[in-house]
Amino acid sequence: MSSSEGDHFMRKHARILFIGFGIFGFGLAQAQSATELVQSALKNRDKIRAARLQIAAAKNTSNSLGAFPMTRLEAGSGTRPDVAGGEELTLFQPFDLFGKAKAARQGGDADIKVAEADFRQAELSVQTEVLTAYANLGSARQNLQNSKDQLDIVKAVEAATKSRVEARALPEIQLTRAQLEVEKANQSVLDRQADFDAALVKLRQTTGISDPLETDANIEFIPSLEVATGPEKRRPELLALGAQMAGLRAEEKQAKLSLAPDVELQGRRSPWADPEMYGVRLQFVVPLWDHGASRQRQQAAKRKQDATELEYADLLKQVQAEIEASKLQYEAAQKAVTTYQKLADGARDLLTKIQSGFELGASSLIEVWDAKRAYADALNELSAARLKRDLAATDLYAAEGQILGEKA
Repeated sequence: MSSSEGDHFMRKHARILFIGFGIFGFGLAQAQSATELVQSALKNRDKIRAARLQIAAAKNTSNSLGAFPMTRLEAGSGTRPDVAGGEELTLFQPFDLFGKAKAARQGGDADIKVAEADFRQAELSVQTEVLTAYANLGSARQNLQNSKDQLDIVKAVEAATKSRVEARALPEIQLTRAQLEVEKANQSVLDRQADFDAALVKLRQTTGISDPLETDANIEFIPSLEVATGPEKRRPELLALGAQMAGLRAEEKQAKLSLAPDVELQGRRSPWADPEMYGVRLQFVVPLWDHGASRQRQQAAKRKQDATELEYADLLKQVQAEIEASKLQYEAAQKAVTTYQKLADGARDLLTKIQSGFELGASSLIEVWDAKRAYADALNELSAARLKRDLAATDLYAAEGQILGEKA
C-alpha cells in the first residue's frame, strides 16, 4: 500500500477505528473518553515518571559533558624551596579552542534523544495496557448484558412453559428443564458480573486512578486517529536508532579531536625569588603520535554508523509491513463485526417468532431452546468479534506509534 493509499485509509476510518470502545465515568458529571483515560494514565503512572526522570538525567549528563573546562588550583609548601621544588601556588584554566567539549556535548545530546525515545516507548506501552484493559472492559460489559438478556429470555420461556404445563399441554419435566435453564442463566450473570468487576479493577490499575469507576456508564463511539507524519517521527525504535547514529557521529568527531592540542592558562607563584614572584604561563600540549589509536576509533565509529543505518533501513521496512498488516487485520475485524451483527439480529428475530409461536402452541419447546442457543452463540461470536476489532485497533495505534490525545 502506497503512502497516499495509507493516508486515504486513515481518513476513511477516522470515525470508526475504535467503534466499540466506551467511556466510563469516574463519579463526575462528565464521563471520560478513552483518550482522556490514556492521558490520565500518562500523568499518573510511575512508569512514565521514571522515564521522564531518565530524560532529566540525560540532560544533566549532557550539560556536564559540554561544560567549560574545570579550573584547578594547586598549592603546596616545603621547608626548603630548593629541595621541595616547584611552585607553591598554581592556578590552571584550560581552554577548549578546538571544540572537544562541544563534540562531547553532541554525544550527550544524542543520549537525550535515546532517553526521549525510551520515554515514548513507555508512553506507547502504557497506552496499549490502558486500551487493552478498556477493550476487555467493553467486552465484559457486553457479555454481562448478553447474559442478562439470556436470563430474561429463559424466564419468559419458563413462564410460558409453566402455563402450558398447568394447561396439561406439556409434561411437567419440561418445566423442570426450564427451571434448570433459569438457574444456569442466573449463574452465568454472576460469572459475567465477576468478570466485569475484575475488568474494572484492571482498568483502574492501568490508568493509575484511585477513584472507583462507574459501572453503569453507557458505551459511546469515539473518534479515531489521523496520521500526519510517517512512523519515523513516532516509532520509538526508529527514533532511538536515529539518536544512536547522531551519537556515533559525535563519537567519530571526538576521535578526530583527540589529536588536537590542549591549551591551558596558568597563574603561578614561585618561592625561588626573594621576594616571591608571580607570573602567567600559556601552555600548549600537542599530541604527536598515538600510534593509530585515533584513526582506529574513527573507523570504528564510522562502521558503527554504517551498521546502524542498515539496521534502521531494515527496521523501517518491518515497521511499514507491520502497519500494513495491522490495517488489514483491523479491516477484516470490522467486516466480521458487521457480519456477526447481522447474524445476531437474524437469530434474535427467529427466537422472537418461535417464542411467540410457542406461547400460542404453534412451536415446540425444543425449537425454542434451539433458537435460544443459536441466539446465545451469535451474541458470543459478536462479542468476540468486537473485542478482536478493538484489540486490532489498539495494535494499529501501536504500529503507527500514535498516542491518543497527542497533538500533531
